[in-house]
Amino acid sequence: MKKIGILGGTFNPIHEGHIYLAKQAITKLGLDEVLLIPNRVSPFRTSEEIVDYDKRFKMCEIAVANEKQIFVSDVEKNLPMPSYTINTIEELKKGNDNSYYLLIGDDQATKFTEWKDYDKILELVEVAVFLRNESTLDLDYNYTKVQCDLHPASATDIRNGNFLYLNNNVKDYILQNELYIHEIVRSHMSQRRYEHSLSVQKVSIELAKLHNLSVYKASLAALLHDICKEMDKELTAQYMELEDETARSLHPNVHHQFVGARYVEEKLQIQDTDILDAIRYHTTGGLDNPYVYILFIADKIEPSRGYDATQEMELAKIDLKTAYDFVKCKQQAFIGKESK
Repeated sequence: MKKIGILGGTFNPIHEGHIYLAKQAITKLGLDEVLLIPNRVSPFRTSEEIVDYDKRFKMCEIAVANEKQIFVSDVEKNLPMPSYTINTIEELKKGNDNSYYLLIGDDQATKFTEWKDYDKILELVEVAVFLRNESTLDLDYNYTKVQCDLHPASATDIRNGNFLYLNNNVKDYILQNELYIHEIVRSHMSQRRYEHSLSVQKVSIELAKLHNLSVYKASLAALLHDICKEMDKELTAQYMELEDETARSLHPNVHHQFVGARYVEEKLQIQDTDILDAIRYHTTGGLDNPYVYILFIADKIEPSRGYDATQEMELAKIDLKTAYDFVKCKQQAFIGKESK
């Protein structure tokens, strides 16, 4: 007979805090293992927009790939919706005599008596509540304390664009599948600029495919390239203090390219130099890199700009460097004309 912890949730997405809690439960309750159980639809979050079940399940699998006592269960995949805990527990207990511990947070614990068939849950499993060290809860039912420090990770923070507490492989999966990314980008800019970013992305994807380059890199760089275009001026200035004198001396209209590269490296934990360089030079150019060429070109010729860029696009389909030089020359001529 095993002692098994049940840690359910939307895992939208799973983060280091979830793994931390699972490990705390294993240690302090003497569990043999913990099952992470992604909800299909939580009865308490029916209005929340979440990534589809299969992708959330995959992220959980990635997160525990190297764990010896933490596993992912798809028990709720074929159960009726919404995902009531009592149904999950009854399904887990079929055909075995394992001892189960339902792992919940203190916020859930105070509302536990509102759960469907909570009294039956108490008959089937032991409820274990995560509590901050030295804290207590006065509840109307028996429970076991799991005293531990709070972990700073938050799924809400991640969905808002702070990927600091994501497993690296989960982060890569999120970026490669552009999960949450559109919402993050949209929250940083006006609708018009977001539509511009989507148009740049479409052109970038087309050029990457034509030249057998990474669609992932070209697409993500394009989607993120203007993420700091509408950033608060004071915050922009703070980021620009980290740049060299050459960058700081350029017109403020181009500062967002430098800030954007730093921002996505810091917040989204992007380490890919092709993506970072493409963002960093998308307005001024200045680096020999095919992804810089693609984004520089796409940013200038995407359809919503409102002028005929057929010549530039046809040239870009043949040779990126030649098209880049051509577009850059036209840009400099336009700037020179405007400054007269």
